Amino acid sequence: MEFIKKFIPNLILIEISLFSIFSIGIQYFINKRDPFFINTFFSPTLLMSMVFSLYYGFLGGFIFWGILVLSCFYFYKDFPLQQIIWNLLIVLIASEFRYYWQRRINTAEIEKNYLLEQIKSLRKNLYFLNLSHEQMEFNYIMKSYSLREMINEVRNKLLSTSEEKLLAEFIMNIIMKNFQVYTACLYKKQGNDFTVLASIGPQEQIDENDPMIKNAIEIETAKYISPKIIGENLSNLNNLKYLAVIAAKTEETIYLLTIKDMLFINFNEEVLNYIHTLLQYLLEEFSISRKISNYYTDREPLCEFEFIKEFYKMYELKKKSQINSSIVVFSCEETENLIHKVRYLIRTSDFYCFVKEKNLIIFLLPFTNYAGAVSFSNRALSELKGVKLLGIYDLDEPTPEKFLQGVEL
Repeated sequence: MEFIKKFIPNLILIEISLFSIFSIGIQYFINKRDPFFINTFFSPTLLMSMVFSLYYGFLGGFIFWGILVLSCFYFYKDFPLQQIIWNLLIVLIASEFRYYWQRRINTAEIEKNYLLEQIKSLRKNLYFLNLSHEQMEFNYIMKSYSLREMINEVRNKLLSTSEEKLLAEFIMNIIMKNFQVYTACLYKKQGNDFTVLASIGPQEQIDENDPMIKNAIEIETAKYISPKIIGENLSNLNNLKYLAVIAAKTEETIYLLTIKDMLFINFNEEVLNYIHTLLQYLLEEFSISRKISNYYTDREPLCEFEFIKEFYKMYELKKKSQINSSIVVFSCEETENLIHKVRYLIRTSDFYCFVKEKNLIIFLLPFTNYAGAVSFSNRALSELKGVKLLGIYDLDEPTPEKFLQGVEL
């Protein structure tokens, strides 16, 4: 990949050189005395300078302009200085336009990717909600676990540590405690290598030739593989090593949880879905937790994990791509009565945090400039009673705690 990036300028030079030589040859064949039509009403070199600058940027336009200058020394006795300056001016203007236009495209791409992530997160949360409330009466009577509580436990742990093995052990402890899994092992697959992250019971190397393992890896949409799913393709189910294999996947990494022994009443589709959801959540959120957990080694977070995560994402976008987001801070006498109203005040892409210790409400408005934040604050003041605007700020700190250190209360 690095070689391709280094080779791109050479490729641009080759393309422009070949095209220039080809066009010069045609123009020379048409008009030998004035191949660039310098002495006519309109020279096609102006159009070519504009096209190269808009398509390739300043580098492409400047290369063509250099070839044009050298060619004019060869074909013209009187050097057409005025026309050359006009071409240079076209190159500068067109390449400047391309720079700003490309920057707008890149910003739009980043915003689109972020919003797609938010849609994915919303879909995941709706799935959590569906699992949590499905057969709610039955769960309330028969089972003591709650998916939402388990997810909250994982979120809190993600803030306190960035060690993947510690997080894996924490997840396995939750699985053992809530689902009565007695023997299981969690593996991480990167490339062709499997690494044992944690286990319930004795650790053992994974059997890559096991049909359940193969199916879990090869079937892209698989959440879990059990003997019931692949039983029709197996001649002898008694030789299987595992009760179930649960797969959580991203583009680069796969988590495989092999279960050998668990409470019989919990060996059902609902429980396997719960375990898959926990593993998938850990895998997707681990990369961001490694970055933000360093800020919470010696302190308790003031906000929930989701708010802290999005806060840090917006901070990184501001630092890397100069994409602005706004923070609006209100003080309030009490927070309990405002929680319900705040949920209906914000957009789906916005986030809020109640800091009860300081009687503050912090709103994070992604991709919102100062004017948009002012409009939001005016609407909030009219709809929320008993709040006072403390200020509208740029996002220049990685965590809410560091940000609040610079806010005058």
